[in-house]
Amino acid sequence: MSSLPAIIAAIASVIGASLTFWAQNRVAKMQTETQASIARFQAENQASLEKLKDDLQQKKESRPKNEKAEEVLAKYREPLLLAAFELQSRCYNILRNNLLRTSENERSRTYFIENTLYVFAQYFSWTEIIRREVQFLNLGEVEATRELSKLQENIREIILSSSYGRVFRVFRGEQRAIGELMISKQSNGDTCIGYAAFFEMKEERFRYWFEHLQWSIEEMAKDLSSDKGRLIELQHALVDLIEYLDPNYMRFDKDRCQKA
Repeated sequence: MSSLPAIIAAIASVIGASLTFWAQNRVAKMQTETQASIARFQAENQASLEKLKDDLQQKKESRPKNEKAEEVLAKYREPLLLAAFELQSRCYNILRNNLLRTSENERSRTYFIENTLYVFAQYFSWTEIIRREVQFLNLGEVEATRELSKLQENIREIILSSSYGRVFRVFRGEQRAIGELMISKQSNGDTCIGYAAFFEMKEERFRYWFEHLQWSIEEMAKDLSSDKGRLIELQHALVDLIEYLDPNYMRFDKDRCQKA
């Protein structure tokens, strides 16, 4: 009988050890299941997040092109409008007020020549900036940008046409080259350099592109008809562009945009 307590103790020890082993296995299993559940949850959520990102990207890419076109026009309407207005104003003053022949002194003459070069270059610059933007977004077939491109192409053709002779004739590639030279890279996008920066650029390789325009200005100063009607056609085309960009004349008074 003396061995009974020992037997009971041994049985209790075995049972205790078994319960401990079972409990440890159970805890380990629960930990494994929990980790698996967490991993599965994370994977499912990651997949959902990726799907959400893909859906948002698809929606963004599938936005109607006319919305993208409106964004482009909204971004560049003001600078292009200003460039078109300043160029048409200069054409008008040359034609109607004989601006190039009424310079009071050498300083005024230098200003009118340099500033005339600048307003041509400024317009070429914004045209080139918009051309790049529209081309990158593939918006050429959208009505809004198609109409804008049509008006700009008309202006481009007037400037490069041989039917008006050599004065103020600038080839298509030269228009783009001048536009490229005038572009300034900024953190929020491309812009056109200002008049002061343009005036300070005296390097031969920069001024080379403006030699013919400067010659044209000097020819017009000698003979107002030497352009054979190019400037009046250009001024009219620029006014058409202004009316498209600002149909209600909110930016400029209509009286300041009269065709010569």
